Amino acid sequence: MLLREKCSMPSLCDAVWRMAEVDEALALSISREHGVSLPLARCLVRLGLEAGEEVGAFLSPGMSDLHDPYLMHGMREAVSRFRQAIEGRESVRVVTDYDVDGTMSSLILQSVLRLCGHTLLSYHIPDRRQEGYGFTLWAARRAVEDGVRLIVTADIGVRDEEAIDFAQSHGVDVIVLDHHLPQGAGVPARAHSVLCPPQKACGYPNKSLAACGIALKFAQAMLSAHAKCEAMLLSMMKLAALGTIADVVSLREQENRAIVSMGLRALNEGGHKPGLEALLRVSKVRSGSIEVDDVGYRIAPRINAAGRMATATHVIELMHAANSVEAQGMASCLDAMNTARQEVQGLMVERAMEEVSRSTSPFLVVALEESAVWHSGISGVVAGRIRENCHCPVAVATISGETVTGSIRSTPGVHAVKALTSISEHLTKFGGHAAAAGFTCDRCKLDLVRAGLEASVLEQLGQAREVASFDVAMALRPLEVSRELLEDLMLLEPCGMQNKRPLVCLEGVRFGSSTWMKGEHWKGTLPVNGFSLEVVWFGAPGELSALLQGEVDVLGEFQRHHYGGQVRYQLRVIDMR
Repeated sequence: MLLREKCSMPSLCDAVWRMAEVDEALALSISREHGVSLPLARCLVRLGLEAGEEVGAFLSPGMSDLHDPYLMHGMREAVSRFRQAIEGRESVRVVTDYDVDGTMSSLILQSVLRLCGHTLLSYHIPDRRQEGYGFTLWAARRAVEDGVRLIVTADIGVRDEEAIDFAQSHGVDVIVLDHHLPQGAGVPARAHSVLCPPQKACGYPNKSLAACGIALKFAQAMLSAHAKCEAMLLSMMKLAALGTIADVVSLREQENRAIVSMGLRALNEGGHKPGLEALLRVSKVRSGSIEVDDVGYRIAPRINAAGRMATATHVIELMHAANSVEAQGMASCLDAMNTARQEVQGLMVERAMEEVSRSTSPFLVVALEESAVWHSGISGVVAGRIRENCHCPVAVATISGETVTGSIRSTPGVHAVKALTSISEHLTKFGGHAAAAGFTCDRCKLDLVRAGLEASVLEQLGQAREVASFDVAMALRPLEVSRELLEDLMLLEPCGMQNKRPLVCLEGVRFGSSTWMKGEHWKGTLPVNGFSLEVVWFGAPGELSALLQGEVDVLGEFQRHHYGGQVRYQLRVIDMR
């Protein structure tokens, strides 16, 4: 029975599997022109690629994919103002968010100024619990008091007009580098200049840069006349790749692909400064084998742990470490913070699932009092886990005194910032983008916020609650899986937002043996064409054991890993039936 004929059959995730349509003639043309397998060619067609140079560039991203930075609105003004600050020996402060994108942006901007010979430089990263999100009025006042003459914000700023107005009114120019702009919204009118590709006035070709990508473009403009510009940019791309992957921006966009591809290549070549080397070591990855997943699941969580459990200044201090001994101590501290984060996260997810099990709302909101097992810094991760389980938008909030601080993780079709905008009169502050956002409100407004979010999701999606569905890229029998096919599919890397790894259905599978790991993860091996493929399902449902007594269809994505200097392939399971 073919996959198309089994679309209505139940799966363990209670999801619908749909076979994606494709222009077979175009796929065949791409396969012949570029010498790639037909399955890969079909994936390229589904990504909207045409035959010719576009496909060639996609498969081989590089330096030529970086656009002219001066195409970005505000770039000339920003560069001119920075040069003025350097020549006039003005005090400059870099203010950024506390996540990976923000901290990597800070490091890139600091590096640019130092390379230009400017030493009157400081940085500020808000404390999540004390200041909350964004460029705050407190930070603006502090900069004025400290005699700062120029502030540059990154990954924050486009919604922080009050702080910008205060700084500008006290003679401190503010340059904003940000990408969190809701559709149709404007940028701060009094900022000296705003580098934000999504703004209406900007014709920059890549609207999907992370903030660290915008910082990299600023570096490209500032250093363009330097004899070693390309080498300097490649060094900064290590940081830009980390932030771009962690912030889950489009990796279908060619310039982002180039930033990540070249950044990972530079990371894998080694020769890093002590801080970065120590971070890779505690993350249990090493140069020569670093992939996108290593960043997303190993490196980024340790960077984020600083801002979640303490302050993100730990990350900056680590990257500025003078020697390997100092760096190792700081990196071990980050690793310990991440372990603590994992422990609290597990308790929060368990408690949150108890709450949502009693709810039928299309927008789940969990708000509990801050405690040792309910930590505001981890709310976004917990919201993401609940969303994965419940397939609907989720807000996880912490109540501290009379203030509620929440994080939203949304689903396709529900724009998180649009939902918050619809209830802006009840909020003290909010910001973010379509898939992830944050907000604060007064405790007395929580019920209004809850009702407003529910109304917004119904307006955006209609009354029907979202049903999980998967678009299957290809259906294969186990013996059709070969090393050559897997190597070909890896040309789609780096994969991520808008360029997700293709979902593969392996049909008619019968596992001879398998095992459970820690009671919740399942692993089996499957003989394919010439080798045994490892098959893993993280967080597998308990009903799986009964299903495996017979023949099954397995839905998953192929991944590449490095063990002991060797490349190994794995199928990570998404669903079975």
